[in-house]
Amino acid sequence: MPLVALEASVFRAADRGHIVIPDNIKIFALPNGMVKESVGVNYKSTYQLDGKTLRISRRLENKVQANVRQASHFNELRPFTEAVIADLKSQVRYQPL
Repeated sequence: MPLVALEASVFRAADRGHIVIPDNIKIFALPNGMVKESVGVNYKSTYQLDGKTLRISRRLENKVQANVRQASHFNELRPFTEAVIADLKSQVRYQPL
């Protein structure tokens, strides 16, 4: 079977949402959000409390125009990936009133 070259393309993923906080819940800590860049990729997240509405925004963009990469590229991406995973696992701290 012949090998077929695939064209790489820019990948973007975005997630935005909001949560209305009930009156009997107090938010006392939000994740800081972050901006992280590495070799051809970037990530940005924000967490904002507007009154009783929590707004969350996350965006990941991969601008690398290649399907096959050297192993060294993955080593360079490791700190970026670990930071993004930590942000995705971050939590809003709250308590019932």
